[in-house]
Amino acid sequence: MNSDFESLLMERKDWSWTWDKVFVKPKIPAKKLLNALSYAPGVNPDEVLILVDDTVFGGAKDGFLVTREAIFCHEIMTPKEPLIN
Repeated sequence: MNSDFESLLMERKDWSWTWDKVFVKPKIPAKKLLNALSYAPGVNPDEVLILVDDTVFGGAKDGFLVTREAIFCHEIMTPKEPLIN
């Protein structure tokens, strides 16, 4: 992914991005982002473009996030381990 992808996300006015559990930069709640970073070690919060919260109560400790460089995910009841070592 490159800056063109980020620009597409930010500049498309016809995309509402109003789903309950999908957040797009710069409208990602700080607490959710902090929780999601627990399964994306080393990722700078400023690099996160999309966060999908797959938790029941909205804590964002399960789900996935997209950066310019990678996609990180965590599924409920699984260990928080990197997919690639």
